[in-house]
Amino acid sequence: MIAEAIVLAAVLIAGVTDSLEHKIHNVLTFPLMLVGIAYHAVFAPMGWWQGLAGFVALGLPFFVMHAISPALLAAGDVKLYMALGALLGVRWGLTAGVLSLIVAAPMTLGYLVLSGRLRDLLRVAKPGASPPQSKKMPFGACIAVGAVLAVALRDAQPLAG
Repeated sequence: MIAEAIVLAAVLIAGVTDSLEHKIHNVLTFPLMLVGIAYHAVFAPMGWWQGLAGFVALGLPFFVMHAISPALLAAGDVKLYMALGALLGVRWGLTAGVLSLIVAAPMTLGYLVLSGRLRDLLRVAKPGASPPQSKKMPFGACIAVGAVLAVALRDAQPLAG
């Protein structure tokens, strides 16, 4: 319950700052990574490595995605994913990551419609067109929605035994 509360507060902060400033601050993500590993060291039945495994399992694919195309996924997004993995562990961290990617398509479409940039997307779809040089959608909002959905699913799981 502690990790879930931390996750919800963190993604709310990250989603708001990314939406307003197009930045997810290190002062948020780095401490969360350490708190996630420490949380697992104290409260998880298998220890600190669960937080570290979540950190790597969720962070590595998104780090590779960022390395391939920094325009697609910013470094702050990657660090937020790493922090979520450390806090939620492998199973629920990956669930949050997958859910954030699933919600990204409709959220991006909504963003393009609301910002009046849908025509930019249609123009880029033409052969030989260059992408528009404007700010991208703040992906922190997608990460936030995916994390909230993962926490809701985790809390809905029946207790074993």
